[in-house]
Amino acid sequence: MVFKKSIIIPTIVFLLNVCIFGEKSESYILIKPFTVNSNDSLKYEQLHLALIKRLEYEILPRDVKPVSDETYKNYSVIVEGVIDTLDGVLVLLFRLSGNEEQGKEEKLIPLRNHSIEDLLDIMALKIRYFLEQNISGRLRISSRPLNCDVFLNGVKIGVTPAELVLEKGQYKIGINRENLYPWSDSVVIEAGREKILNPSLEFQGYKIKPFIYTSAILSVATIVSWVIEFKLHESYKDLYVGLPQTDYDWHWNRYRNANYIRIGLFNATIAGWTICGFQWTRNRTLKRKIFGQN
Repeated sequence: MVFKKSIIIPTIVFLLNVCIFGEKSESYILIKPFTVNSNDSLKYEQLHLALIKRLEYEILPRDVKPVSDETYKNYSVIVEGVIDTLDGVLVLLFRLSGNEEQGKEEKLIPLRNHSIEDLLDIMALKIRYFLEQNISGRLRISSRPLNCDVFLNGVKIGVTPAELVLEKGQYKIGINRENLYPWSDSVVIEAGREKILNPSLEFQGYKIKPFIYTSAILSVATIVSWVIEFKLHESYKDLYVGLPQTDYDWHWNRYRNANYIRIGLFNATIAGWTICGFQWTRNRTLKRKIFGQN
């Protein structure tokens, strides 16, 4: 049964994330080998592989990976290029294509005036811009206070302030920090647009309400016990002379036991309110440390 629960519960959580929050599978940027039509451009035959390595240092949408293997299916962008001589100048015709809505983009880059590193920078910038305008958007997340943990669809991805490039779609954002109430909301990312979140988290601090309630109850109980003790003491003092000793002892014992109970409740009340004051002081100090104010 334990083994079944360990499988079933994570499976349910995963399915809920997929169905409710639209968690996305990996998609790819297919970078095809560039067509070389000139003998002067043999050194560019592996340019597509160098471009894949270059994209590893770029800020791309989450779960979008550059590949050169056409066995993958879920392509966000297809990158192609033709290296040829045009009017005596060696050029690269760089082409990006997406779905029907995204269309295509082309750029003609003279190779004579650019090093391979320059070419990689230009192509990477063009690819990133194409992604940002067609399939992804930016999400800037700040918070008050800063340095809060940021969760994307339940997975921790960093701390505030944070800037994310995400594929268009709906995501659940959570912001947590110790001693603060957690914050969460869903956000819709649109292609080519920027979304900004800047929530203020409320202070939670150390628990103090249970101590306040307990101390209040103890205070009432102490007052009640004091009244009972006073009544019992008065009844003892009002006994007239001549009664059997057993009567005196019975009234005295009742008063003495009530006195012990009252003293115990009074001490517990003092301890309870002392703890409340201690917790209040801790919370005040902690809040000043987190928010930088009184």
